[in-house]
Amino acid sequence: MLRKTAGHDSLLTTQRYLHPDMSQITNAGTALTAHLNPVRAPLSLAVQPLPGRRR
Repeated sequence: MLRKTAGHDSLLTTQRYLHPDMSQITNAGTALTAHLNPVRAPLSLAVQPLPGRRR
């Protein structure tokens, strides 16, 4: 799964990036999740468009 996600043709390429430290893998997964799912501001804090301008 990691090989396909990373776009590597060879499993050997993916294995070069693997490290047995599970905390690093967990931290990387958490960082990726945060990047892909940024916290969204409540609508009350969202930037409102200027009157007369379309988005």
